[in-house]
Amino acid sequence: MLLRIGILLFGISSLIGMAARQFRLKREGKFRLEDFSLDLTGAELARRILSLKKIEDVEVVESRALLTNHYDLRTKTLKLAPENFHGQTLAAAGIAAHEAGHAIQHAAGHKPLLWRQSAIKSTAYLTTLFFAISLPLMVIRPRVGMAVLGGSWSMILLQNILTMPVEFDASGRAKDVIYNTRLLKAGKEFNQLEEMLHAATLDKLGGFARFWAWAFSWIFPWRRRAHSAG
Repeated sequence: MLLRIGILLFGISSLIGMAARQFRLKREGKFRLEDFSLDLTGAELARRILSLKKIEDVEVVESRALLTNHYDLRTKTLKLAPENFHGQTLAAAGIAAHEAGHAIQHAAGHKPLLWRQSAIKSTAYLTTLFFAISLPLMVIRPRVGMAVLGGSWSMILLQNILTMPVEFDASGRAKDVIYNTRLLKAGKEFNQLEEMLHAATLDKLGGFARFWAWAFSWIFPWRRRAHSAG
């Protein structure tokens, strides 16, 4: 019974994570081919959005860590993967703008953001911890080990789902700045950027898949350029 429950929970949480990641990758692949008309890199766009909101104490940096494409509240650092930091595509713009939205939330004192950041860190680091605990258990007590792995991963997924409104709010704030300041006029490109913002939002459900993609990129270095986390 425990084995079946564990496999079911593990399967459901993994499938949801992979589906969310694939949704983002499909949109990202599409918009990696579209140049951003403002001729700004992702890092430059993030800085421009923050400047328009008069936020001057956030640093935008390039990062290859597990938690990349991520706004760190503790250090007020907006971390972007290399392809989004240097890229001048709609994909890079959408991802950078979304993370700038989190910095705007922080500056505005948006309290749910604190819970959301905790959920992201849980996904990134507890995934590894639970997997490490479950592996020996699955050798000694397969049913218990699988139940622990499935249960823990599904709990992390539930926490992520409950905090998704924070992600939608971040994308909304970034979009409002871009539109209200006429940084980008309404039209086809604005709609495409909005679509990429939605993809960046839903990618946060793909924490498990993001972890394995990150690990894979370090095992096989030539794959790192293809990796971007959310």
